[in-house]
Amino acid sequence: MNYDDEIIKVNTPQEFYEKIKEGYMFNNVIIDEKKENELYKYILDQEESVYKQYSLGGCYYYGMGVPNDYKKAVDYFSLAGEQNYIPAISILAYCYSEGYGVTKDNNKSLEWYLKAAHLGDAFAQSNVGSLYLYDENYDKAFYWLNKAMEQDYKEAPLFLGRMYEYGLGINKDEQKAFNLYNLAVEKGYVGALNSLAHCYDEGIGTKVDKKMAIILYKKAANHGDTLALTRLGIYYSVGENVPKDIKQGFYCFEMAARLGFSDAQNVVGNAYKCGYGVKKNSQKAFKWYMKAALQGHVEAMANLGYCYDHGFGTKKDYSKAIYWYTKAAEKDFAEAQFNLGALYFAQDDFSLNIEKVIYWLDKAGKQNHPLALYLLGYIYGHGKGVDKDEKKAFEFYQKSADTGLEAAIDKVKEYKKKENL
Repeated sequence: MNYDDEIIKVNTPQEFYEKIKEGYMFNNVIIDEKKENELYKYILDQEESVYKQYSLGGCYYYGMGVPNDYKKAVDYFSLAGEQNYIPAISILAYCYSEGYGVTKDNNKSLEWYLKAAHLGDAFAQSNVGSLYLYDENYDKAFYWLNKAMEQDYKEAPLFLGRMYEYGLGINKDEQKAFNLYNLAVEKGYVGALNSLAHCYDEGIGTKVDKKMAIILYKKAANHGDTLALTRLGIYYSVGENVPKDIKQGFYCFEMAARLGFSDAQNVVGNAYKCGYGVKKNSQKAFKWYMKAALQGHVEAMANLGYCYDHGFGTKKDYSKAIYWYTKAAEKDFAEAQFNLGALYFAQDDFSLNIEKVIYWLDKAGKQNHPLALYLLGYIYGHGKGVDKDEKKAFEFYQKSADTGLEAAIDKVKEYKKKENL
């Protein structure tokens, strides 16, 4: 198996097919688009073999000489995979993990990766190790990652490094973690640059070296590492370790956002909302909140609820505001819980939903949300949809005052003047 990142350009279908037989992955061999039809016909004319089956699968997978058809691609990959042809097994595992041409099935994906791993494929061994690491099966993760390390596979040190850095199933050893991240970088794995930068940044397994950290973050960012871009965005925005440059900070966040990183998408939404590093634009804020929320970003869900609630960047829509606030509130996000309770309470017929009002405000209050506690005090103090209860009202006002909310502090002073409190 040849997993080098090098792209091989060939001139003829025959050269292309020979590279496949040498063990190159289909997507690492490039031929002129005008010759793709010729390539497909050439492969079709070859004798039946795993190379032919894998190559036909590649043509359907990438739409080369034939229309893109993942189902047909999987059929051909399966034929080769069942004969233990490792490149076909690896892409089959990926198809099952992403749902390309088949129903998404992580267990089936793991089965195929394990098959290749047992056949001695380092790429599969590393993937199996990382999958077990994600599932917190640390013994198996450690075993397979070490198997990949034995074959000098460049990605394995990164995952082993994480195990040592955080003590996942093994004794925590920050020095070993640093050495493994460094090894991965030395082997040319750019995916480890951010982890190595973080070590220099925080003094993990090495002395703190902010200059080296910034150099490595920038290298990682240049390779599209969203975590590194986000870290640089923070540093430029606040002037930490680099000269303060709000516009450059926004640029870094935006690059990470465009690459699909939901944390950065939410930050970009906030920047457009507040005009931080960029001109205010409510519609763009709404767009980025939506992108992040659709990926399950909890704060972005709450922000999207706010947009629909207040008509910020979009039309007011009570139902959609309730929907997105609820999505975030169910994830125990206090601000969304408060906003949801407050939105129910703001309706003319709030008494019909008073149970929901109390439920969500109480959830936020238990997280010491000052406004939620204050509003609960107001509801009980004025008997809004509930029996008037000044003792309860005082308790909520007191809790809100304890967070430093001035309005609540004033209310507590008022209540203390009353004889019964």
